[in-house]
Amino acid sequence: MLQSAERLFACYERLQSEQQHLLTPLLNGASPKQWMHYPEDDVIDHQSGYQYFYHSHSPEDRPDSSEHGHFHLFARVDGGVLLTDAKREWQFLKTLKSASAKKSKTVSLMCISLGAKGVPTSLFTVNRWVTGDHLLSADATLTLLKDFRVATPGFELINEWLRAMIGLFWPQIVDLLRQRDLKLKSLITNGYSGANLLDNNAVELLSEFDVDIDRQVGWLMQGH
Repeated sequence: MLQSAERLFACYERLQSEQQHLLTPLLNGASPKQWMHYPEDDVIDHQSGYQYFYHSHSPEDRPDSSEHGHFHLFARVDGGVLLTDAKREWQFLKTLKSASAKKSKTVSLMCISLGAKGVPTSLFTVNRWVTGDHLLSADATLTLLKDFRVATPGFELINEWLRAMIGLFWPQIVDLLRQRDLKLKSLITNGYSGANLLDNNAVELLSEFDVDIDRQVGWLMQGH
């Protein structure tokens, strides 16, 4: 985690020295248009099997949010994603009264919110219908996140920033994914009667944790 913190600070030091914003490679100095993917076809590393994109929502869609936008992180099924326990994942979907996503090439991992200055504000997860990707159990998702890396040319600093973020906030990410699963299972336990919970657009945000880099590093330096 401390190594990830050092790598994250190195990213911001480079941005400061070059007078650049974290999102410059994606936005080219323009303000993001709501709902558009940046880049349009995502940043994809076919060798590692991971990808991501950045976008923002309208204020009306998220009236209580102060975020500038957020990253969606994915693992690609056609990039060699292997489930360590396919039976467990089948049981996970069955417990949630849901079937597997059809024709999707990606697994939704998590999201990272940014403030206008390019500083992370929160980590969150969303229901499957939001992006239409596969949604795996917390354990399987965490296994994929441990190896998240993208080496696509032109986005090197963002690629490094994302990997450093995952390393620095790993304890919160573990809780984030487990809270996601608990939220889904609690809906079933409390009488959800729909046919496919993961595709119910009335259920969107599943878990969220606020994050602060300085606070996290301070916590680490205290010996935790």
